[in-house]
Amino acid sequence: MSTGIERATRWADRLAVLALCGTAEYEIWVHRLVDDGWPGPRLALASLAVLCTVPLLWRRRAPLAVLTIVFAAMTVEISVESSDQPPVQLAIVALLAIYSVAAENDLRRALAGAAIAAAALLFVDYADPWRSPHVSLGGGWLLLAAFGSSAGGRARGGN
Repeated sequence: MSTGIERATRWADRLAVLALCGTAEYEIWVHRLVDDGWPGPRLALASLAVLCTVPLLWRRRAPLAVLTIVFAAMTVEISVESSDQPPVQLAIVALLAIYSVAAENDLRRALAGAAIAAAALLFVDYADPWRSPHVSLGGGWLLLAAFGSSAGGRARGGN
């Protein structure tokens, strides 16, 4: 039986995914909300937006698998879209996926998650020579640093 806190947490996760996926789909099909939105081929971007956001529903049960799926989809999405600025929803999704791996796993799996995130961020930052460096996911390195400090705290017995 689940407690009220567990039910509230599940609902909060569902609402976060709905908000992220919903705003992404709105930007793709209707009108941009932030920066450049999601410019590019709509059907491909709509599918990738779902693939980037919906796996977050399982982020507490299988955080490493979710991180892998999310970062793979984000890597493809960033190469498909025609904007110089990655969508804001992707930054939030990356933050949630990285945090979940650090918060829900032991140090070994947390470090595996860090390696997956670092590889995806390196690929996105350096695979497209036409994308200007100030527009890359360099901020992702800040997320990775936060991830590392969280994993390090877990290794020392902290939260």
